[in-house]
Amino acid sequence: MRRKYDTKYFRREYDLDLAVIGGGVAGVTAAITAARQGLKVGLMQNRPVYGGPSSSESNANEGSYLCVNGASDYYNRNARETGIIEEMKLEFYKKLEEGWRRHWSLVLRDFVKRESNITSFLNCEAYDVQTEENKITQVTGRVSGSELTVIFRAKQFIDATGDSFIGAAAGAEFRMGREGRDEFNESLAPESPDTYTQGTTIMFRAIDTGKPIKFVPPEWAMKFKSDDDLPYRIHRNLHHGYWWLESGGMQDTIADNEDIYQDLLAALFGVWDHIKNYGDHGAENYAIDWISPFAGKRESRRLIGDHILTQKDVITNRQFKDVVAYGGWPVDIHAPEGILGKSHPGSAPPMLFPKTYGIPFRCLYSKNIDNLMMPGRNISASHVAMGTTRVMATCAVCAQATATAAVLSCKYNKTPRKIGSEHIEELQQLLLLNDATLPDIKYTQSNNLTQYAKVTATSSMSLKFPEPDKVLSLLAEAKSTDDPCDIPPVDRTRAQIFPTNSNYIESITLRMNNCNSHPVEVTTNLSLAQDRYDFSGKNKLKEATQLVPIGTDISVTFNFDIKILDNALLCLIINPVAGIDVQTSSYSMPGLYLKPDGCYFDNTNIWFEVEPAQNIFDPQNTVNGISRAEEKTNMWIGDPQVALPQSLLLEWETTNEFNCIDLIFDTNLNKINKYGAAPECIKNYELFADGKLLLKVENNYQRFKRHCFANTIKASKLELKIIGTNGDQAPRIYEVRVFLK
Repeated sequence: MRRKYDTKYFRREYDLDLAVIGGGVAGVTAAITAARQGLKVGLMQNRPVYGGPSSSESNANEGSYLCVNGASDYYNRNARETGIIEEMKLEFYKKLEEGWRRHWSLVLRDFVKRESNITSFLNCEAYDVQTEENKITQVTGRVSGSELTVIFRAKQFIDATGDSFIGAAAGAEFRMGREGRDEFNESLAPESPDTYTQGTTIMFRAIDTGKPIKFVPPEWAMKFKSDDDLPYRIHRNLHHGYWWLESGGMQDTIADNEDIYQDLLAALFGVWDHIKNYGDHGAENYAIDWISPFAGKRESRRLIGDHILTQKDVITNRQFKDVVAYGGWPVDIHAPEGILGKSHPGSAPPMLFPKTYGIPFRCLYSKNIDNLMMPGRNISASHVAMGTTRVMATCAVCAQATATAAVLSCKYNKTPRKIGSEHIEELQQLLLLNDATLPDIKYTQSNNLTQYAKVTATSSMSLKFPEPDKVLSLLAEAKSTDDPCDIPPVDRTRAQIFPTNSNYIESITLRMNNCNSHPVEVTTNLSLAQDRYDFSGKNKLKEATQLVPIGTDISVTFNFDIKILDNALLCLIINPVAGIDVQTSSYSMPGLYLKPDGCYFDNTNIWFEVEPAQNIFDPQNTVNGISRAEEKTNMWIGDPQVALPQSLLLEWETTNEFNCIDLIFDTNLNKINKYGAAPECIKNYELFADGKLLLKVENNYQRFKRHCFANTIKASKLELKIIGTNGDQAPRIYEVRVFLK
């Protein structure tokens, strides 16, 4: 029996390689990344669950929708983030199929618990930071409900708190508010600097009770009697909260946090009062049954690194030699007035949609605290650039980069700055090795034996679509949308980009519907595309015209008969004609790009056949060091007409020694909201070395699979036999690596 209070009993002290403070998506990703590479990691989270604004506390996720946004949610195709964040997302989608709902925080918790190198504390609020000679020496936290005092001493620290408390308390340089327009020549910045930020959002859930139910708001609720009082704020979805329930941008989002939450409650009850009591919203039977106990912040402090990312960096896709992560979310800057504003609650239309842009390592470590890195919404960026970097999937890839840098910092006993200047290529290659992807950088490590192998397959698919399943009018109709950001381009001409592997194009066949009462001429032109975004047609090669007879599903062949550059990226442009539809396909074809008619990309492509056949899904793609589709497909796809099993074969002239095999499958990096396993992903497979079975895997749904063996294998031939997929008829593989670890 205890009768005396002993403070030592409630004290926990840890000497670590890396301390991660903050358990949102970024913090969890960082901790897992470092732990898997051998570091002793401490993870401190001040909430009872992991995930921050994506957590079960915040409920930004609804049903099968996972609100962990990133580069692929709007304009950029094949851009979803890979590495640890993809692994966790795929686990979430698979569990949906198994009956789980609103379980993202449990997925994160499970991933943390799998790692024996992680010491983690939930409900632990960091309150004290000790420094010595521009370095953090320890962080102390208090665990509510257990009275524990937790002390993390570490070589490296990652501030994933969002509010940058660790950095600020350590004396790190930071900014909070908006830069003036002239400082970085940013058109989206205000004319003069101020302290305003983007606001904070509260979420709720509502249910259909099955009977009429009244709602009487509290006296302090805001009043929104007319839809005109909520301009641009769509509120038809009665089941789930609204991202535009936002406030606090004109206050201090840190110091005034509780006041802002009260304002958000007033706004929420005011909106629900409007839905229930003003106008017909179909909400007679609905009642709110849950409100988030805390609100999700978009912006507070940003720590300053050796480089501040700016609007120009993002929009011009500036090339950085020290790129370690990427983004691609639009430059989405919410007005500080929040729900009280009269303009669009997100970024004022038209939004700026960058290509996938690189984020340099110099934005991810502190300028003046030598062992501090920051991967979340607090990276070194201007207020404007932070409008695109702030989303959680982008924070996750930054987190994988900082944690990997911590591995090298411990390995070489050097500061992150030194790692960035002296070991940047090693950092980049280590990221690629662990399934991160970096713009324009290949995996080139010399110990990867596949780059010396002859690669063949039992079959390969040429550029050929299955039957079309949709149509697209050549003359775009007036677009009606509830999303004022989804503004169609001025030029709505239909165009399709596709890669080639020959130096000659004879013809391209389209399938069309002519709804006119007479035959109509349709003109197409073929041009060279500079990249996968170039639908301009400036580098025109040749024009072709054909008469389209009356009817539906008519094959129309356009003859070009031209020589082209080897492996050229081509753009087919179809001139607008009234009454003519071109048929399309929603079958996933990585490396092909349909011109968007607004701010969203999807899997759709114009259905076409090209002569001669273009063998762009060759098995040799699996050893080129690129593990996603870009200007090339970078993937092997087997012929869907050939029954499974199918095999990918690697052969060497001499016997090689290896004990590790990496396989990177296709999980459809273009698709956002998913359920279950990606149909394109390999489900069941076997590996053979010189004909001897090494392993057999069943029920896979992950993109990245690393197989390491206790004993070194000696072989001159490796066979990957694909037994089954998760639904697609053809096997797909991005990359194979074989090495001695």
